[in-house]
Amino acid sequence: MSENIKNYQALAEYIQQNYYEEEVFFEKVRYKESMVSYSRLEVAEELSSSIEDQLQNVNDTFSDYLLKVIDKRKMIDADVYKRANLDRKHFSKIRSNKYYQPKKETVLALGLALRLNVDEMLDLLQTAGFTLSNSSKVDIIVRWHLEQGIFNIHQINEALYEFDQRPIGY
Repeated sequence: MSENIKNYQALAEYIQQNYYEEEVFFEKVRYKESMVSYSRLEVAEELSSSIEDQLQNVNDTFSDYLLKVIDKRKMIDADVYKRANLDRKHFSKIRSNKYYQPKKETVLALGLALRLNVDEMLDLLQTAGFTLSNSSKVDIIVRWHLEQGIFNIHQINEALYEFDQRPIGY
C-alpha cells in the first residue's frame, strides 16, 4: 500500500473522530449557553468592566505578530511567502499594513510556511480573529498534518482536494 493511501486512511479516521456537523456543534454551544443565566444588567456591568480591562491589554496585530515570528525563526520574507504559496505583492501588503485583515486560508498557509506547531498556529490564527474548529474539515485536515509534522502546503492541498475541500494559500 502506498504511503499516500495510508496517510489518507489515517486522515479519514482522524476526521471521523473529530468532525462535528455544524448542527451538532451549535447544539452543544446552545446547551452550554443555556447553563448560564445572568440578568441583562449583570451582563452589561460585567461586559463594561471587562471591555475596559481588555482594551488595556491589546495584543499585537496579525501583521506585527507574523513579522515577530519570522524574525524569531530567523527566516527571510521570500522563503516564507514562497512556502506559503503567496505572491510577493500579497506578502508586501501584509508587511506594510499594520491592520491588514487576512483570510483564514492565508493565515493557515503562513503558519505552515513557518512550520508552527498546533499551539503556535492557534496563536497566529487568534491574532487574525480565527481558530481551528472541529466543525471545519479544512481545520481538522490542517491540524492532523501539524500533529504529524507535515508542513508542505502542496501535500496538504492534495489531502484537502482528496476530501473535497478548497486548497489554502492561493
